[in-house]
Amino acid sequence: MMGLDWVLLRQLRERRQIAAQRSLAREREAAGLRERQLQQAQGELARQQEVKRALWRDEIAERAGGFSVDQLRGASSWSRALDRQILQAAAGVLQAHQQMQAQQQRVDDSREQLRRSAGELQAAEQMHERERAQQRRMQEARLEDAAEEAALQSWVATR
Repeated sequence: MMGLDWVLLRQLRERRQIAAQRSLAREREAAGLRERQLQQAQGELARQQEVKRALWRDEIAERAGGFSVDQLRGASSWSRALDRQILQAAAGVLQAHQQMQAQQQRVDDSREQLRRSAGELQAAEQMHERERAQQRRMQEARLEDAAEEAALQSWVATR
């Protein structure tokens, strides 16, 4: 890899690593948002479930002497309406959970990209160091050859 522009290669690998770091930061931020959305959806589901429990608790407390058919129909009607809201809230929790999982996968993918880019940068630095070491060995060998040649010429001249 003689003649490779190591500075340019290093800059390219560093830019890739920085881009991967930024991408990971954005994905983590989005994952935090998804987690908060899931918590909100879970809170809404719990609230809806509590409203239904409170409906029946209040109905029973108000009608300790018993229910009439009309009162029971009215409470049941409200209960069914609350069941629909609970189902919607549960669907919201499921959707928020799926979105959070998908976002977590994007975080994992970004983390892996960051690992790869860091590895590429390290590999480029190692290749550059190996090339410099090879160049130093070649230079030392040329100096030794020149010194041997000079010694030989000197020895020949004295004979």
